Formats: sequence, C-alpha cells, structure tokens
Amino acid sequence: MRRVSKEELQKIPYVDNIPSDGRLVYLAPYFDEDKQGFIMHVTTRNNKLTWIMAEPCKSYYYSKSKFNETNDIYLDLINVLIQSYSYDTIYHNIDGLLEDIFNCSAFFEKYFILHTHYLETKDLSTSDLIATEIECFFGNIRSLYDLLQIIIKSLWEIETRNELKSSFASMAEKSKEELENKYNLTDSLINYYNETAKLFLIFREIRDKIYHQGLSVKLIFCDDYGFAIDKNDQIFSKLSHVWPKEKVKNNGLVSLLALFSYITKQIIDNLDDLSSALVESITLKLPISTTHKIFIRGPYFNHLNSLDEYLDEQWYIPNKD
Repeated sequence: MRRVSKEELQKIPYVDNIPSDGRLVYLAPYFDEDKQGFIMHVTTRNNKLTWIMAEPCKSYYYSKSKFNETNDIYLDLINVLIQSYSYDTIYHNIDGLLEDIFNCSAFFEKYFILHTHYLETKDLSTSDLIATEIECFFGNIRSLYDLLQIIIKSLWEIETRNELKSSFASMAEKSKEELENKYNLTDSLINYYNETAKLFLIFREIRDKIYHQGLSVKLIFCDDYGFAIDKNDQIFSKLSHVWPKEKVKNNGLVSLLALFSYITKQIIDNLDDLSSALVESITLKLPISTTHKIFIRGPYFNHLNSLDEYLDEQWYIPNKD
C-alpha cells in the first residue's frame, strides 16, 4: 500500500482532517459537484497524487448526498469506521465486511435469475440450485458477524488495552453480568450483544444444522410466484413469524424471498445498531471529511433498497404487469 505526504492529501477536496493518530485516509471516488462527475485520486510511482474520472461500480464513495437512489445505500457503520475509526488494524476487515454486504445483495440477484430460469424451463431441479445459494448465504452471515467482532475487538483494545473474544458467538452467548464483570464493557456494547444475540443465535443454529448436522434445505418448491418451503419446515421454524397467514398459500407453502428479505433487513439494522454502540463506547475521532459522507454502491444493491417491498409482497416477480 503506497503512502503519500500530508501535503498531497490536502489536495483532495473531501479530506478536511488528516489524522496523526495511526488512522488511515481511505482514498475513494468522490462526486465532484463542479465537474458533475466522479473523480478518483490515485498514487503515482513517485508517491504523488493524480486524479482520473472514475464512477464506482462496486465500491464506497464520498459524496454530500446519495448519488443513485437505486443502487446506492448509506450505512452509518461504514461511514463511522472509514471516517473516524480507520486504524490500520481494521483496514482489511472493513473491506471484508463490505464484501459480505455485497454477497448479501448478490443472493437476491441469483434468486431472481434462477426463478426466471424455472419459469422459462419448468425444470423442477432448479430448486437444487437455490438450495446451494441458501447454504452459501448462511456461511456469509457467519463471516460477516465474525468480521464485526474482529472490528469491535480491535477498537476495544485501542480504547482500553483489554482483550475480547475473537468470535461473535462467544460474546453473544454471554450474560449481561459476565459482559460487564469480566470484560468491563460499556452499557451500549452490552446491550448491543444482548439484543443482537436473539437473532444471531437463530442464524447460527440454522447454519449449524446445514453445515454440521447434515441437514440440507431439500424441500424447496418451485412456484410460478417464487421459490417456497413448507411453513412447518423445521430448519426455519424459529422464523415462522415472517409469514402472516394471508401470505401462506392454501397448500401451506411460504415465500423464501420473504424469509431472506427479513434476515437481510435484520442484519442491516444490526450494523446501524453497532454504529451507535461504538460511537457511545469508543472515543470518536475527528472524521476525515466534515463535508462528505461515505455511501456504498453495488451492482445488486437495488435489492437491498427493495427489502421492505419484498417482505411486504412476499410473492414478488420483477417487472410484473
């Protein structure tokens, strides 16, 4: 990773504060209002900066407002981490976290691609393909939460020099009293672990059933209005509240799309909850930019912006007349 001088960094319009406390300045595309386009500063061989026109496709960017309402999202956690907590020890973990968020959005794109394939071919074995994607989805969840824990652990060590466990599960399983007495955590972090644990442990149980107990999501049904499972499927029994009675088909089938929209929405809410807990627990450093925020763009983020619609309608077909 090339480094440039403070004098070079001062040339970047969105950089208002150059840290001297071990934090990094993440270079990224930014929306230039004068040029009405995206610009990216890049380093040259002699550690100078030059710029190119470069609109992001799968990346975060600096902007005063969200540029594209369809494919862009704002996550306060990512903004806070990159702007105020961008220490070298969590640099790669932020990138990994972003990749897991991209993977969540990709699940929905593949869901609709596979359902279109079924509609065109009526090939019932398409259900095997979506089953594989479900297994990958829960593996991705595990990765995401463990990366969150690595970030929390690193920031807590910087703040207090005390160590936490490396896996999210090992913290989520502990009682409020243990988190307080053994780790001396703030009330905000204790509440975050306790409140997140309720759903996280359900997600972990589903993953363990699939990965460690030999259970697979075999009974997936292909329906013209979406992939489905039986409402009494034991793997997802603790999430049955996702399907209101009026959305259950007469034959007892329920929407997979609704289930994964709910799970993804809960994960995104967890990210915002963590942002608040960190700000209340870890000394908040001056943000890199006081004029711009961090937004994220992904080729399939339109699905993340449609989660409420998917969850509400449940049996959803894109471009339906």
